[in-house]
Amino acid sequence: MVEFGEQLRRAREAKGMTQQSLAEQLYVSGKEMEKVVERNPVVENKTANNIMIALYAVTLLALTLPLINAVLTRTVEFKSVTENILVAIAFVLKLFAFAYGLVNAIKGSLSPKRMGAVIGAFFASMCLANSENIIRLVPQFFGAGLRTADAMKIVAFFVFLLLPGITGAISAFFYFIKNSKHKIWPVLITLASSLGILLSGFSTYSILVRYENQYSLNHTLGLIVSIAVYALIIYQTFTLMRKRKTVAQ
Repeated sequence: MVEFGEQLRRAREAKGMTQQSLAEQLYVSGKEMEKVVERNPVVENKTANNIMIALYAVTLLALTLPLINAVLTRTVEFKSVTENILVAIAFVLKLFAFAYGLVNAIKGSLSPKRMGAVIGAFFASMCLANSENIIRLVPQFFGAGLRTADAMKIVAFFVFLLLPGITGAISAFFYFIKNSKHKIWPVLITLASSLGILLSGFSTYSILVRYENQYSLNHTLGLIVSIAVYALIIYQTFTLMRKRKTVAQ
């Protein structure tokens, strides 16, 4: 299914009309056409939208099923939740983000602003969850007396674990929500997503190497879902960039 914007472009070129002449014929200005792009769903292709809906649903299941199982088997204690408060907040934030995205994707109302809220919340949850690891490691370094090598490790952990989430959240806010025309934002979102894929792969590999006996199919499925989510973010970013570029031309 060809998107409306592409159909309109082909029809306009077939008639030999410019963007301005078409706008005059339709009694709309370029600014009003921009408003249409910002109001309509980012992903208008039916097949791509169905894939997005399926991915959001699978991600929600992957998040909730382990929690439901833990509650039913009573393996989750209130003490463990309070000790990992950042992880708990990150989990809730990610849960609401994908639920919000799923509902709006089904309704066909996932506009750039709403999509930006989903992507920004996802990157923010990633940053919060990784902050827990930083908090645990820093006291160990200071306890032994902070050395240059330890300081370098802290900086490396910060860059590797926190920078992608911070960069992705800020870039999603300006590019999707604030409609910034600066070309740096889609580039940063793509870089943050690519680093997220590397981080997910490294984390899964570390579990496989260090805790081989505890590695299960769930870890592999989690990696696949994580990679798919980041790939979807890149696709959403470039789809919106193409639509905005079409209107701007």
